[in-house]
Amino acid sequence: MSEELHKNERQSISKIKAESLNVLLDSYKETFNLEESRKDTLENKASMVLGFSGIITGLITGLFSSQLASSSLVNNVFFLVCFFCAIISFTVSGIFALLTVKLKNYMRPFATLTPEQIDDLLQKNEIIIKDEIIKNYSDALLNNQVLNNHKASKLNIAFYSATLGIALTLLASIFAFFPVA
Repeated sequence: MSEELHKNERQSISKIKAESLNVLLDSYKETFNLEESRKDTLENKASMVLGFSGIITGLITGLFSSQLASSSLVNNVFFLVCFFCAIISFTVSGIFALLTVKLKNYMRPFATLTPEQIDDLLQKNEIIIKDEIIKNYSDALLNNQVLNNHKASKLNIAFYSATLGIALTLLASIFAFFPVA
């Protein structure tokens, strides 16, 4: 009788562990999908900053360089400093935006397992399989979170550099129309 009681107890514990693993697995899947969505959002924003920086750099270079050749702006030191710093800021912004959208090695669960290893795994019991799935999701999630955090840092630099470029462009415009004597 005692042996049957222990067997029932082990089955109950096994059911509880399987249910817990299901909840944990669902949580990992949801978090993994959120991290994938975060990657897409970061890359879309970086592409917008890259396009914005390129367009603005081209516009201000074209507008001000035509003014530089035909006016006294060449002697306006404040204008020149702001103008060239704005160009540098937009260039830095573009570089960091490019680094943000650069391809990275994002992990997928079970990407490193061979078909034979997957077949071997499928021969095991449900709890061992779920443990392995959770381990794979955990590794992939950690790797992808680190990559996305690096992307977010680079995107912040790109954004702040573009903002500085806008401010410097405005200052250059002010110095172009109201030169400091």
